[in-house]
Parts: sequence; structure tokens; C-alpha cells
Amino acid sequence: MRFNGAIFDCDGTLVDTRACWESAYRAVVGQAGVSLSQERWAPLLASLNGASVEIAAERLGAALRCEVPVGSLHIALAEAVATEPLWPMPGAGRLLSLLEGTMPMAVASNGPRSVVDAILEAAELRDFFSHVISAEEVRAPKPDPAVYLEACRRLSIEPTAAVAFEDSLMGAAAARAAGIFLMAVPSEPCFELEVKSLGDDRIIDVLGVSGLSADLGC
Repeated sequence: MRFNGAIFDCDGTLVDTRACWESAYRAVVGQAGVSLSQERWAPLLASLNGASVEIAAERLGAALRCEVPVGSLHIALAEAVATEPLWPMPGAGRLLSLLEGTMPMAVASNGPRSVVDAILEAAELRDFFSHVISAEEVRAPKPDPAVYLEACRRLSIEPTAAVAFEDSLMGAAAARAAGIFLMAVPSEPCFELEVKSLGDDRIIDVLGVSGLSADLGC
């Protein structure tokens, strides 16, 4: 199978931003005067995996029965990204280096555009991508396919010729709805290929660039 372009989710797929999102959630929940035990936090965080700021604010407010302003969550997230250490997910740099020059690549994220750019710059991954698309720029966030369809448009490829990398079910639903071949990192049910990290050589084999891997370390 050959692909003409690769599209990556950002948070949790390319860059480990879990601490940033959790810090932002805790900040706005604290501003609302709500205190949660760790037992209550765990399932709540899981339900927000892959959510846009707008969806996250709505779900937090509904779960906690308090108002969570979108603007406050956006600010808290930007502050967390500016202060928390940010690292590429395992294997991300190696895979991007292998794909560089073989096919165009884009990022399709539910995160705010300014935050996504800051994350990619901090993780030193921004230069790999010709385009970065935020759900802010399209009609609706994931699980709507709009952000993936826009990425394909900017890469000048058909969705059926693209491959998507996702870590959340919400993002997976968006890629599937766009008609894009889906790879799960880390694995979630119902993906065409499930791998433990972007360093899994099965990705290279599927993308047909295995011959480029000899001189590149992990």
C-alpha cells in the first residue's frame, strides 16, 4: 500500500501534552470552586481525550455542574504549554525523519492554532510539516472530519491516498469519516493498524519506506 501524504494529530500522538491539558483542566475547575478527588479525575480526563477546547469546556461544565468558560480554558492551556516541559512521543522524530522528503505531511489538531504551533515548536517538530490545521479553522472540531478534509485539500491529495495517525477515539472517528487510512498510536480498538509507538517498524513497512531506515537510529 502506498500513500501520497501523512496527517498527524498533535496532542498525545506527536507530543506528550497530557500534563498541559490536565493542568489547564485543574486550573479552570479550581476557578469554579470545585474540588475533585483523584478517583473522580481519572474517568473525567479519559472522557476528554482528544477533545477541542470548546468540547472540553462543555463536558467539564456538564460533569461538574458549573460554568467552564471556553476563554478561561484556552488561556489556562496556553499558560500550561508555555511552562510545562514538552517532549516528542516515542518514535515521533525518527518516523518524521524517515518520511521527510518522501511525502508531504500535515498536522490536523483539535487544539487552538496558536497552542498547536507553540507545542510543535517546543518539541522541535514544526519544520517537518508543510501545513498545520486547527479545528478553529474549519466548520467543526473532531469527531467531525472537516479538519482532516482540509488537511487533504492543502496537501493536494485525495483522502483515500492519505494516512492518519491518531491516539484518541474522537480523532479516529474524524479520520474514518474523512475516508482516510487510520493508524492508532497508542492502540485503541477499531483501527487498521495498532502500534505501541511511532517507533514501530511496521509503520515504515506499511508506508513503503523501509529502505530509508538503515542509517537512522531511534
